[in-house]
Amino acid sequence: MSSPKLFQPLTVGALALANRIVIAPMCQYSAVDGCMTDWHLVHLGQLSHSGAALLTIEATAVLPEGRISYGDVGLWDDANEAAMDAVLKGLGGRGGASHTPPHDTPPRPPPPRPQGLHRFALARRQADRPRPDQRLADRRALGDRVQ
Repeated sequence: MSSPKLFQPLTVGALALANRIVIAPMCQYSAVDGCMTDWHLVHLGQLSHSGAALLTIEATAVLPEGRISYGDVGLWDDANEAAMDAVLKGLGGRGGASHTPPHDTPPRPPPPRPQGLHRFALARRQADRPRPDQRLADRRALGDRVQ
């Protein structure tokens, strides 16, 4: 008897997956100024050991104004890129974390909501025009770290 399709390999373009289990992105609302933290390393590290073939990270804002909350991950500056790179390197590639996070330190809760953070609506012309910020964030995300 063959194994269920869920556990059979799957190739999507150039990406070869060992099975068809995918972990959907989960917003953690734990970033600080858009930077991933140790919380992300522990959370993603745990999920990377689950046996799923593909783990996706949470939604990532191109600009601070594009976040859905103050605790969202961003990719609008070098600090955001460096923090994401550190977390992804900490996962150690396929197979999980290359080191074990300390188990005696509980994850920190998200920081309190900053004062003066307000939602605003973009004018139609702002929403329709191409964003150089998006292109910059795309370049930050490309490379060996993220596929």
